[in-house]
Amino acid sequence: MNLQRLSYSSPILTGRPHLSPRIPMRMFSALKWVLPIVILVSALAIAVHYVYFTFPFHSKKTEVVLTIEPGTSVAQIANDLTRTEVIDSPALFKAIARTRGVDRKLKAGRYRFEKGQSEAMTVSMLARGSTVGERVTIPEGLTFRQIASLLSREASVDSIRFVFLSSDEAFIKSLEVKAKSLEGYLFPDTYNIFWRMDAAQVIRMMVGRLFEIFDETHQEQAIRIGSTLHHVLT
Repeated sequence: MNLQRLSYSSPILTGRPHLSPRIPMRMFSALKWVLPIVILVSALAIAVHYVYFTFPFHSKKTEVVLTIEPGTSVAQIANDLTRTEVIDSPALFKAIARTRGVDRKLKAGRYRFEKGQSEAMTVSMLARGSTVGERVTIPEGLTFRQIASLLSREASVDSIRFVFLSSDEAFIKSLEVKAKSLEGYLFPDTYNIFWRMDAAQVIRMMVGRLFEIFDETHQEQAIRIGSTLHHVLT
C-alpha cells in the first residue's frame, strides 16, 4: 500500500527544462531600451565620421600657397601637402583620391590652402582645379617681349608663345587690330592672372582692356586731329 501511494505522489520527469513565461517578456523589455541606444550611437558615429573627413578642426588658420607642377604624382602631392601642414594624413589623402577616381586627374596650378584642412576638401579642390590668380601689374613703357618676361616670372605664363602671338598676323587679325604686332596694344594695368594661364587668353584680356579705355569717342577725336588709333598707341 505504501508503495502505491508513493508512485502516485512521485513527479513525472520528462527531461525538458522548466521555462518561466516571464523570460521572453524581460528580453523584449530590454530590447526596447537597447535598440534606440544602438541606433543613436550608430548615427553619432556616422555624423562624427562625416564631419571629421569633411571639415577641418584646427582653430588657427594659416594660408599656404602651393604650386603643383604638371605631371606630379598623387603620392608626391600628398607628401608636399603633408610637409606644408595642409593635411595630416598622406595615406588618407591618397585613399580618398583613389576612391573618387581622381588620383590621376588632380590638376596642376597654384593653390591657396588652409593649414590643417581636411583631406577630403583638399582632394576636391585639386580635382576641380581651384587655382588662385596672381595680381600682376604691367607698368607703362614695356615692350611685348618685356611683358612676356614679366608674366613668365610672376605667373609662369609661356613667354615664348606670348612673344609669338604678339607678332602673329592671323592672331592679331582675330583681335581686330590693324597692325603687324601688338606693340602698344597691350594695355598697362593690374590683372588677375592665373598660374600658367594661356598666353592667348592673357593677350585678349590686355587688348580688351585697351579697347575698354580707348573707346569710340577717343578714336573719333584721334581721327579729327588727323591721326589713327595705331599712331596714337605707338
